[in-house]
Amino acid sequence: MENQRRFKAVKIGLMRSKEFGLLRGVMMLGTTKLGDEVPTACTNGRDEWYNPDFLFDWKEPDKSAGFIIVHENLHKTGRHMIVYKALFKLNPRVTNMATDYWINDRIISADPHERLVAMPRDKEGKIVGLYDHKYHGWTVKRIFYDLLEQEKNKQEALLETVIQIRTLQGSRVSETILGLMSMTGRVRTLYLLKSNRS
Repeated sequence: MENQRRFKAVKIGLMRSKEFGLLRGVMMLGTTKLGDEVPTACTNGRDEWYNPDFLFDWKEPDKSAGFIIVHENLHKTGRHMIVYKALFKLNPRVTNMATDYWINDRIISADPHERLVAMPRDKEGKIVGLYDHKYHGWTVKRIFYDLLEQEKNKQEALLETVIQIRTLQGSRVSETILGLMSMTGRVRTLYLLKSNRS
């Protein structure tokens, strides 16, 4: 019951604020559930779910809870599940990351001095969540393709490391399975066959 009251107080404070008051209509849309049905917080574009253990377990619990509430409501406002449906089909993880970077930048820009909300920080003060000032002013799609390129580069670096290790070990490898990220965002497995017969 305490969590319900606390949640309601934070949400009402956000709806009354000049920074986030324009979200009040979206915040009233759908149902909001507090419980352990989800490990963190999420929305389906209409309804919202929050785990109170996640919502209030931060260094500044009420400000962090406010950040999370605004975050979920910006997913709803941006209609991310509809507008970026094609990107979600290509790579759901990277698409979710791109929308999170976009949202978190908007929240930090709206309240840069953390008067009402603060990006969640663990007990040691380390920020938990996706934020990079590099993405300030970028579109979700541009962030998506940048993240995809980073994924591709990581895959290629990993591949190069595996090849170097195999070469250093001097082992005869008849088949090396390489996971490469294509620009569609799907991991494609290429089988490179090496014939080491003499």
